[in-house]
Amino acid sequence: MRFRGLSAIVAGLMMTVGAGTAGVWAAGPAAAAPPPGALLQTFLTNQGQNCAAICPYVLQGLTTVPLGLLSSPGALVATLGSTGNLLQAIGAAAAAVTTPANDAMAGIIGMDLNRVVPRFQNGVEIGEVDLMNVAGAVADPAALPGAVDTLRTDLLAALQEPLPAVAPVPPPLTDPAPFSILPDPQGPVQSAVVHATDVFFAAAFYAPELSLLGLTQTADAAATTLAATGDPVAALSAGGAAAQQVLVADGQIIGGAIAGTTAGGTTVGGSTAGGTAESSAAAYVSPPEVEPPVIAPPEVEPPVIAPPVIAPSMIAPSQAAPPVIAPSKAAPVHAVPAHTVTVDTSRTGSSAGTPGSAPHSAGTRPGTAHPLAAHPLAALGRALGSPTGVGGAGAMHSAAGGSSGAPNSGSHVG
Repeated sequence: MRFRGLSAIVAGLMMTVGAGTAGVWAAGPAAAAPPPGALLQTFLTNQGQNCAAICPYVLQGLTTVPLGLLSSPGALVATLGSTGNLLQAIGAAAAAVTTPANDAMAGIIGMDLNRVVPRFQNGVEIGEVDLMNVAGAVADPAALPGAVDTLRTDLLAALQEPLPAVAPVPPPLTDPAPFSILPDPQGPVQSAVVHATDVFFAAAFYAPELSLLGLTQTADAAATTLAATGDPVAALSAGGAAAQQVLVADGQIIGGAIAGTTAGGTTVGGSTAGGTAESSAAAYVSPPEVEPPVIAPPEVEPPVIAPPVIAPSMIAPSQAAPPVIAPSKAAPVHAVPAHTVTVDTSRTGSSAGTPGSAPHSAGTRPGTAHPLAAHPLAALGRALGSPTGVGGAGAMHSAAGGSSGAPNSGSHVG
């Protein structure tokens, strides 16, 4: 996260020390000295590893915080519309910024204090002890080159330690696993220097960075509580509790370093790292987690789907043929023409029995027709009553309808 100035100074000192005769020192037998430039190359490699652990969270903060600022007015309007509470709406708008800021800061600080700083601190303390050994060898020119080679070898081994594997986004702070090489101070002077270095790291790195993280934790706790409850008193209480826990953790880290343990878990004397001694960083208690407000989406009435309307024209007509009604078999009715008998009065005076003449009925005048002469029964009677039978036969022929079609002298079939 930052350029390690102290480590650069130590690495520069190591590269300026000349080679000398071999010797045996408290740190162990001298090993083959690293080639020139190996320390600087490893130091630069470590900076790339440190950035690989921290920079993603830096980019996360640079992306999500501006987006939170842009979405803050929308969160205000949406919460106000769903809850009708102005204080909750203000809390939601603030949480849109504080939550992504706190998430990014937790990743940055957690990676630095749990992975980057412990390895850096271990290398610094190893270099300090070996430098003091070099200083003690100045009086013995034959032993000085061996002391310098041991310093460079130990420092290279410390720089080559991998970053501790811990949870990616603490806090709480975690003690790293023991490194393969640790500082081994000899005597009260070297132990006091290592102890002072522990206090320095606690006061210069752990406490300030945790306090920086505490700022975002405090703001986010207050904002999310206000958004969830709409109670400003509860929001202030949640923010105050988060700030208080950070201050307590800072005091425990510095107090633990003064008491004889380091923030990274290395005891004074270099016997353990993250093992037997209780780290002051372990006393850190993460602030209470406040559930972010759940904003219910607006209720939307489900659409009413009307049943399909089937028009009469959409129904196919029946293909059945209409029933055929047979005509009636009744016989036709034939009209019977009316028969009218008329008497030709122009031809009277002929003798009885003469064809073409008709006898006169009693009580009638010649040339006049009897009122009942036109009735068929009258004609029948006249036919039956004729003394000669001639007129009767003609009358009967007339009554029968004259089917032969022959004309009679005294009658006309109408």
